This record gives sequence, C-alpha cells and structure tokens, in this order.
Amino acid sequence: MDKEKLYSILVQHAIEENYIEVRMEREILNCIPIIINNDMAMILRFFDFMPDGYTIIPMSQVLEIKYSESCKFFENIVKNEGITSFLSGAPEIEIISWEKVFSFFKKTKEIVIAEIGKEDSINIGRVVKVTKENLFMQCFSPVGIWDEMEWAEPFINITSITFRNHYTNIFSKYLQ
Repeated sequence: MDKEKLYSILVQHAIEENYIEVRMEREILNCIPIIINNDMAMILRFFDFMPDGYTIIPMSQVLEIKYSESCKFFENIVKNEGITSFLSGAPEIEIISWEKVFSFFKKTKEIVIAEIGKEDSINIGRVVKVTKENLFMQCFSPVGIWDEMEWAEPFINITSITFRNHYTNIFSKYLQ
C-alpha cells in the first residue's frame, strides 16, 4: 500500500480512536494512534489490553494497518475499561522530525528506549545531546549503573522511540 494511503488510514483511525494493528518492518504494534503527520506517528501501545507507553515511529516504517474484528473486540474492551483516558494524557510532542522529538526528551530528561533497526538493538537511557543528524544518549547497564560514555547514533538508523512504558517507569526508579 502506498504511503499516502497509509497516512490517510492512520489519520482516520486516530480521529476515531480505533484500536489497530500496525505492521512495521520488524514488528506488529497493537495501538491507538494519537498524532500523525506525513513523516511520523505517535501511538499508545497496548499489551494484554493494558496501555504500555507511547511510541513514535517514522511513517516510512509502516507497511500495513489492520482494523480487524479482533481489533474491534479489543477496542471495545479497552474503551469499557476506561483505558483510553491515557490518550488525553499523552505529552504534546512536536513530531515533525527526530531532532524535535529528541530535543523534547533532552529537556524533560525522561528515560527512553531507542530502537536501532540496522543493528536490531535497543538503547535505553536519557537524551543528553541532539544535533541536526545525531542523537546522543547516556545509557545504563542491566544493573542500573549509568555508563560513563555517551552513545551516539545517526537519526537515519532509529526506527522508533518508546517512553512512559512499564519497563522505563519501573526501571527508572532504581537507577544508581
């Protein structure tokens, strides 16, 4: 499906607050879209009917959008459980470029998960510097100790950023 069609479908689902499946190059996201533009989308992710943070993805990574009968059933569950209140609690992030997105997180000092598609890896930590083409993060070890060196990655390699999910909310309390 062409990108223009995917964009218009995603916009419509955001307006209607539909629970959908977004198939990406590396994964399938169960979500409700929140903010969409031609280049990026911010979604509220779900895991077992519970919200699991927000993810920002480049539209270039979106391959397919499904609104199946199971999606409609799950949508009914999350709406009846009142979980869609998380939609109005989403931060107002200008998602026009990775530079703007990461500048927001540099300012807020939130813990984020940056997925690096070409390496099939993730980095977790705080954004410490943003340039026109690169992200610099201070990451931490699996035992919660902050790395001494910054990690740098060109924006072109970043396939998503996730924040305010179960993992970052819990782990950030125990960093040393």
